[in-house]
Amino acid sequence: MALRDALLCCLWVVWLGHPGLGLPLAPARRSSPAPAVGQFWHVTDLHLDPTYHITDDHTKVCASSKGTNASNPGPFGDVMCDSPYHLILSAFDFIKNSGQEASFMIWTGDSPPHVPVYELSTDTVIMVIANMTTTVQTLFPNLQVFPALGNHDYWPQDQLPAFTSKVYSAVANLWKPWLDEEAIQTLKKGSPINSAFVAPAVTPVKGALQKETNNPGVRLFQYDPHDYKLLDMLQFYLNLTDANLKGESNWQLEYTLTQTYDIEDLQPKSLYGLAKEFAALDSKKFVKYYNYYFVSYDSSVTCDELCKSFQICAIMNLDRNSYVDCLKHYYLKHNL
Repeated sequence: MALRDALLCCLWVVWLGHPGLGLPLAPARRSSPAPAVGQFWHVTDLHLDPTYHITDDHTKVCASSKGTNASNPGPFGDVMCDSPYHLILSAFDFIKNSGQEASFMIWTGDSPPHVPVYELSTDTVIMVIANMTTTVQTLFPNLQVFPALGNHDYWPQDQLPAFTSKVYSAVANLWKPWLDEEAIQTLKKGSPINSAFVAPAVTPVKGALQKETNNPGVRLFQYDPHDYKLLDMLQFYLNLTDANLKGESNWQLEYTLTQTYDIEDLQPKSLYGLAKEFAALDSKKFVKYYNYYFVSYDSSVTCDELCKSFQICAIMNLDRNSYVDCLKHYYLKHNL
């Protein structure tokens, strides 16, 4: 199935409506006092693969497998493939009907599939982003969304320029309902600044040489509406194997951060203390973390000292130089 034709099919699905979807999560505007705890969703890495379809030839299930055999394809996807539209709709359907009242959603991009450069183009990337934008706007017409571009939201990927471009102009127009005029003009000029917001991907895809991947996941953050201090985070996930076997999605709570790790809140002091606990020898909290790192995909997976060094240094250091220095220190300390 051609990527462009498949995208048009997906757009028709969302335009025609999706049965069973409830009312928007955003509360009506009112003058009553702010709630004691505010909430917002974080969704990222949708990576739509509109070519996904079930076929006896497992090398042709999806373009994103790049010819590798799909492992066990079902209606909600396969670990060798990026997200079918059905999986993405199930994630948003869960958010919409979760009963959680949220003030806004952060959507941090990466909408196109992981396919070779020659299978995409600027126009195709724009069409994918338009597809996902239309999906979100249709399902959540009254919810404030703060969108951001990911490294795959350009063609070729990883090359977002610091000047005007066709992608920036198109996206600025698509996102007008969510952005004020200053943000729109900033985006068009290619001068936005993205912040680092880490979350599990909706796509379950892995490379042919990778042993592990993740179940699809989304996050709900809780914050103090008076000063926007982060208080807690709830991670929800879909057991992809179970969903494919039953033919229905059952998104469920995986863990609540403060309860799981016994910390007070999500302030830097609390999280830094937790990271130091992770680094301790035989840390049981690190074992929990590593299972949730794969969104409960395989609880039997273990992380040896070398593996742990990569994880701890990545948690504690954001820039490459400090990350490399951390690894050197870790190798010396643990004789790796």
